[in-house]
Amino acid sequence: MRQGPSVAGSAVAGAAVLAGLLMIGVPASAQESGPRVGECYDLVDAELTGTWVEAAPVACDGRHTLQVTSVVAISPDADPVATARQVCGALGVWNEVGVNRPVAGLVREPLRIEPRAFAVRGDEPVLACGASVVAWDPRGRPGVVDQPTSLDALGPRALAALRHCIEPTASPQSLPAPTVPCDRRPRWQVDSWILWTAFHDGYPGRAVLKAQARRLCGEQARFSVPTRTAWAEGLPRTWCLTRVT
Repeated sequence: MRQGPSVAGSAVAGAAVLAGLLMIGVPASAQESGPRVGECYDLVDAELTGTWVEAAPVACDGRHTLQVTSVVAISPDADPVATARQVCGALGVWNEVGVNRPVAGLVREPLRIEPRAFAVRGDEPVLACGASVVAWDPRGRPGVVDQPTSLDALGPRALAALRHCIEPTASPQSLPAPTVPCDRRPRWQVDSWILWTAFHDGYPGRAVLKAQARRLCGEQARFSVPTRTAWAEGLPRTWCLTRVT
C-alpha cells in the first residue's frame, strides 16, 4: 500500500520544462509502445524501484504516483534496479521538472519530489525515470503519494502542500521524520537542504559537517547531519529547519 496521506495540491516551479524534454537513447519502435516523457503511471512503491513491471499509462488529470521525466533503452539482460540507481538520480529528475535546483550547494524551500523508476520489457526494453511526490511515515520511510494532476498543470498556490513539514514532537537531528500538513501549528518546517557533494568529495567527518551546517543553516535553525552510511547510500543532505508556532 502507498504510504502517506493523499495530496490535494502540489506545485512545481518551471513545470513547462516537461513539455520540451527529449528522450535519451530510445529508438522509435520503443517509443511507439513504451513509456513516454510526460506520461503518468499509477504504481505502488514496490514497483517504483527500477524493477520490471507490466504497466500502462493513466490520465495525468487523474490519480497517479509518477510522471515520466526520461526514458533510457536497456538490454534485456540488464539489472534495471542497478541501472536506475545510476541514471535516475535526484539531481537529474529535479532538473528535468524544474524543482529543487541547488545554488552553490543549497536548495531553498525544497519540495517533496523524489526520483522513482520502473522498467518495461518488450522488443526494445526501457527504463523510465520519473518524479513522484513522497511523504514520510512514522518510521522515517518515504512512500509515494497520489497526485491529482500532472506536474505541469499545478499552480503556485499548491507549493505549500509540497514543502517539507515535520511533526512538532520529532527531533530535527533524527530526520527524516513523519510528514505533516504545512498549515499545521506547531511544526518544524524545512527551509533548505545542504547538498554535501557540492562541498566535499568524501565524508569529512561529523564535526566538520556540524560546523559547516551551523554556518549555512543559520544560528537560529536546527539541522540534521548525514552519517557515513547515509553518505555512501546516495545524495547526502543536511535538512535546515525552523520551528513554526
